[in-house]
Amino acid sequence: MSDHGEHLWEYGGLVDHVHPVTPELVYVPTILYHPDINDDDLPTYIQHVDLLPTVFDILGIEDEFQRDGESFLSSDYRPRPAPNLTQFHPGKLSRVGYPSLYTQESIWDHEGGHVFNQQSTSRRLISYLMDQALERKAMGGRWRGYHQSTLRQALPLYLKQYIKHGTPNIPKAVAKTILDDVESLSSATASLTAETEQQLEELGYI
Repeated sequence: MSDHGEHLWEYGGLVDHVHPVTPELVYVPTILYHPDINDDDLPTYIQHVDLLPTVFDILGIEDEFQRDGESFLSSDYRPRPAPNLTQFHPGKLSRVGYPSLYTQESIWDHEGGHVFNQQSTSRRLISYLMDQALERKAMGGRWRGYHQSTLRQALPLYLKQYIKHGTPNIPKAVAKTILDDVESLSSATASLTAETEQQLEELGYI
């Protein structure tokens, strides 16, 4: 189990898990084994937010914090669309107020997803060029320029304002409405202690 997937040379040679948001990053294979749980009891599509409530359910523990999510072992469990918000801050400078260069909003269900690219076309192009350079560095290879197949397959993922992957059951207009609501909720801020900030930095989140 992971918190995200990985690009392994799809779309003309994308490597890493930074950008852009695609099914390869969003859908994460998950295996749950328990001697008392039958395969027929498990849904084929779940959300990360449901994992902790499910573990609590198996252990018979009540969640005193009443976190989001629900046990997918419950009889009334129903998969629902999952929103995803991602931002690209060059050099992890967001901690000192550097503006995000590239932002994507997306929403997914078990059949696919809607991806909405934010920011201007020029910013998205710069983000693409930086992502490609960072990915080549991560691969440990020598810089050989931008390959034709990468330009042809990956560049549209950055430049198109809207992209549909698969055949999501949720309509585009409804997806945008949900994402607007999520965006308004995510704008709330909270101060971090120095210890928490250091832990997040060590994990590579800031």
